[in-house]
Amino acid sequence: MKISPTDSMRITSLRFILMIFVVFLHAQLPMKYEGALQYVQHFFTLWASPSVNVFFMISAYLLFLKNDSYIVLLRKKCKGLVIPYLIWPATYLIIKVFPKLIASIFFVSFLKNPWKFYTTGWRFVDYMRYFFFYSSDFQHPFWAQFWFLRQLIFMVLLSPIILFFAKRFCAEFLIILIAIYLGAFNSINGKILYVIFSPLLFFYLGTLCAVYNISFFEVADKKFKWIFLLPVFILGFILQHIFLYGNGIFSTITILVACLIILKASVFLIPKQNNEANDISKDKKYHLYETLKKLSGFSFFLYAAHIQIFNPLFSWLYRKFIGIDNDIKLFGHFFFVSISDIFAAVFLGIILKKIFPKLFAIYNGGR
Repeated sequence: MKISPTDSMRITSLRFILMIFVVFLHAQLPMKYEGALQYVQHFFTLWASPSVNVFFMISAYLLFLKNDSYIVLLRKKCKGLVIPYLIWPATYLIIKVFPKLIASIFFVSFLKNPWKFYTTGWRFVDYMRYFFFYSSDFQHPFWAQFWFLRQLIFMVLLSPIILFFAKRFCAEFLIILIAIYLGAFNSINGKILYVIFSPLLFFYLGTLCAVYNISFFEVADKKFKWIFLLPVFILGFILQHIFLYGNGIFSTITILVACLIILKASVFLIPKQNNEANDISKDKKYHLYETLKKLSGFSFFLYAAHIQIFNPLFSWLYRKFIGIDNDIKLFGHFFFVSISDIFAAVFLGIILKKIFPKLFAIYNGGR
């Protein structure tokens, strides 16, 4: 079973676009955004959360579509998931500790506590938390956005079980996941629900599409009309702000509808497939798709680097040279940091790929 050329193009075209929403989601300040900017950020959040869910669905779809053996699958995902998951925070840890180590040897007089390093007193469990969790919180690892990779790693390890349920108890397991996702079992810790069951639901949907040869793009195109999706999304956006942002049935419905909108809208990012091969380049969307195709190769690099590396840098630059003393400058910070993250990550990725292609491949998970 192979993916259709059209679906392949739509997946490729979405990767960088979805990552842009994730970057805007993480353009945070120490203070809480208020006023009009609060709703602007909520708008991007509404698209970032579905973007992550679509990534889970696409990942599962491509994973099971290839029909690799379990051993081959683990070997491939070790390169694409496990190595980047470990090497990014490990590099950060080394960079944070190494300068003080050198200083403690050559410039002892400049240090108050020359041998008190970042990791002084760490136990084994502290290193485990560093890579897999953040402090005692079950939600995020130290490299915060890598909770997505962590969940993918877990689901790859459990893929034979997930595949078994998809083939033997397809509807029953789906109903259970949907019920949990909608909050039917409130006694379960909320963070565990968020970390485990939300990704698992969309990963399972992608699994079903691969197993039963269903195109989720075709489902979005043919089963759902714009005249239904857009009003429901707008209504859900309004209601969830009235009743409590980020919680409840209105938020859940809005996210599900947003996922369908993302899938359906991807058709506008690729050239028409009914053109002759010689004429496809004349389609205006051909150049858009080719650009997104090139940028998609840097989606993971942007995802990995933006929070801990570029966000603090550009936020500091903005506050130092422009400052934040009114709402307009607060708006400026939000967009400046997000847009700068995107351009800086792509630029650095291009340079690294050109000068150190093997190093880039390791940090980019071979993508």
